[in-house]
Amino acid sequence: MRVLVVSNDYPPIRGGISAVAEACVESLKGMGHRVMAIVPRQSLGRALERCDEAVGYRGYDSMATRLPSVASHLCAAVLRWRPDAVIAMNVSYAGPVLGLMPRGWAPRTVLAAFGLDFLKRPDSRLFQTMLRWVYRRADAVLTVSQYMTERLTGLGVDREKIRVLHVRVKGPNEAEEAEVASLRERGQPGAPLLLTVARLVRRKGIDQALLALPRVLEAFPGLTYWVAGEGPERRSLEAMTAELGLSDRVLFWGELDESELAAAYKLADLFVMTPRSDEDKGDVEGLGLSYLEASLAGLPCIGSLSGGVPEAVEDGVSGLLVREEDPEGLSQALMRLLSDPALSKRLGERGRDRARDLYSLERMQEDLAMLLGAGGGGDHA
Repeated sequence: MRVLVVSNDYPPIRGGISAVAEACVESLKGMGHRVMAIVPRQSLGRALERCDEAVGYRGYDSMATRLPSVASHLCAAVLRWRPDAVIAMNVSYAGPVLGLMPRGWAPRTVLAAFGLDFLKRPDSRLFQTMLRWVYRRADAVLTVSQYMTERLTGLGVDREKIRVLHVRVKGPNEAEEAEVASLRERGQPGAPLLLTVARLVRRKGIDQALLALPRVLEAFPGLTYWVAGEGPERRSLEAMTAELGLSDRVLFWGELDESELAAAYKLADLFVMTPRSDEDKGDVEGLGLSYLEASLAGLPCIGSLSGGVPEAVEDGVSGLLVREEDPEGLSQALMRLLSDPALSKRLGERGRDRARDLYSLERMQEDLAMLLGAGGGGDHA
């Protein structure tokens, strides 16, 4: 089968959608399919390493300017490559184009739904009408959690079209000893180390971890908290860290490369991230792939009862869950795990087994096979 993957997010661009897009490409290649891709120009080199063919389009800041660019490349690719199926990761761009394609052009269409892409602008009747029309005309819809499935059906999407894609999550690479030693020097030997890997945006709830730290430090004064990632909230989070008197306990690493990230996972004792949902903006955690990466590294995770997080972190099995915006509950959860190494080890081991089972290459390929070869047909024009 010839499969075309279209994504506005693709490595080296960081983020969950990028990770899913590349995992799809690699899984499809492993299934023996011929894979083409349309990605932003800065991602073209990475796509060409993994795809049979790829093209890059120029990135633009607004939908009004990006949509025509994606549309022209998509139409040209469909005519030139004649794919049997198209998997579109960004419904706002590729979705309308695929829905308008004449019957003779249109291959089987699979549209992704991650969260903000279809939950944003909940008060816009025009946007919601466009979404329902686009999803109705698709052959199948992929998402990453049962939570998102429920949100899609609430929008009017046929449940029979939706399939949860268990995205293959790769464990951290083996860390070079020199890298581990280099990072270890920034911590306090023998003291607990907390880790967050996330884009620094309000939804991720990193401020809640900062608010929880002072109480935890009373019991574990040597504790260090590392935050890996970049984003628009970095300055405000650093300012908050200083105001709380935590500058010597919290380190903002920025983006870490794969080797550095592997070293951070190896050194950490706990992974913590307690997202919040911003329903007014449609901003919600669809699943949280970083929890699964941490689980594969053997780390117990602390998450929140927000969006699809309970599907990534099973409470009492692979970690602990607390309420959204509850720094007191978070501090108690942190102290519970830090004071009980046996519990932490048990949760970490169970989490690793769970992630290996549910988010394996074989499971993802089974899901992709269903998306590409089963489900109701769309009513293309």
